Amino acid sequence: IDMNHEDLKGNIHPNGYDFVDIDTELYRSYGYQLIDAEDYTVPDGDPTDYNGHGTHVAGIAAATGNNESAVAGVCHSCSILPVRAGFSVQYGGFERGLLTHENIANAIVYAADNGASVISMSFGGSGSLLMQEAIDYAYNKGVLLIASAGNSSSSSMSYPAGYDNVIAVASSEE
Repeated sequence: IDMNHEDLKGNIHPNGYDFVDIDTELYRSYGYQLIDAEDYTVPDGDPTDYNGHGTHVAGIAAATGNNESAVAGVCHSCSILPVRAGFSVQYGGFERGLLTHENIANAIVYAADNGASVISMSFGGSGSLLMQEAIDYAYNKGVLLIASAGNSSSSSMSYPAGYDNVIAVASSEE
């Protein structure tokens, strides 16, 4: 999340965390180009959003209302616990957002352990036992888990939306 965004900064919980810690040389060996401004290593208390996706999603949920800005979230007095599990790279001439199952699982457990009542997961892909265990852990702590069903017009199951304890959200052109 953009920690200084005018519509979000009043609703950001101070205990946010960045779990991204990748082997940058390994990613380079696969042909990915790293982005200079991006944070790829050393998990820390700075979950700043590089590409804007987290800020966009947080704004839909909890942008402050009645502040003469153009946006108001659906719950403009909700607290946001920013937890960063994804990162951006360049590949094939395009910027791509990536996540690892380990970072996803760590972020879910952290959010559940730090009082999150809702975890919004605007990503999808393959599943793993590690991610499913983190989802089940959060669910058993009473957390409502919501995930996007996918963005690629695919009929394939997308995770975490495909897990039993997650509410899948999708859209249609119809």
